Amino acid sequence: MNKSFAQAFTAYVLWGAVPLYFHWVASVASMEVLMVGIVSSLAFLFILLGISRQLPQLKQLLADRKTCKTLALASIFLATNWMFFIYGVSTNRVLETSMGYYIGPIISVFLAVVFLGERLNRIQMLALFCVVAGIIAQLLMAGSLPWIALILAFSWGLYSLIKKQVQVPSLVALTVETLSLLPLSLLLFIYLQANQQITFLDDVEMSWILLLSGPVTVLPLLFFGAAVQKLSLIAISFMQYIAPTCTFMLAIFYFGETLDSGKIIMFIGIWSGVIIFSIDVLNKLRQSKKDTLKE
Repeated sequence: MNKSFAQAFTAYVLWGAVPLYFHWVASVASMEVLMVGIVSSLAFLFILLGISRQLPQLKQLLADRKTCKTLALASIFLATNWMFFIYGVSTNRVLETSMGYYIGPIISVFLAVVFLGERLNRIQMLALFCVVAGIIAQLLMAGSLPWIALILAFSWGLYSLIKKQVQVPSLVALTVETLSLLPLSLLLFIYLQANQQITFLDDVEMSWILLLSGPVTVLPLLFFGAAVQKLSLIAISFMQYIAPTCTFMLAIFYFGETLDSGKIIMFIGIWSGVIIFSIDVLNKLRQSKKDTLKE
């Protein structure tokens, strides 16, 4: 169990630090970073599959068309999340990306209610209300919607919703998802080539840096996949806030972004929702332990 907690902690810290890498490649167009990232991730995944001797499992999964279609749908939301995260960092909106991942768990709760028939208790409804109130306050004060944050929250929520319904080993599933994105990578290459916007291979040093996008993307997902199999969903949900907290700290203290009054009010709403939601999670965890001891 301690090992699983360490794996989850590592995954979320890595996700929280990822803006440092994408800031490093900010001079490259977001679409090119995504294009190279897909290919680099796939190559890295096949190396890991070979080392772990899971290639036969990949072949078996590829024969299951229904599951592959489901994973292909999940990959669309993963690519959307990836693309807008890269765009947010490259345009110095790291604070808004952290906001998206603060909102994410609440969005997941909302999607669970709508699509899985799960019910919100009063405390969870209050948490959801705080988040929505914060976003509305930002809209009224700034006259603009934090669209990057909302796209990140909903795309990750939808990705998680689909993944929850597919019971496949994480490394194999992630490989199928990345394979599904190869046509997108090809389309991006054709578009960038036609507009003479490709820098890959022209700049040798940057090309090597871009190739690191594979491990940067895949490693946190693999740590997460290993941890989620052993830890309860309650524990994983609670630990999820490590990543946006790391990103938030980077945005303020490293990238030098500022908090205007609208963002402050919105973050107050989001953090209030996070605290309320976390208290509810902890109470349920304690009650569950008490019930187990009684039995």
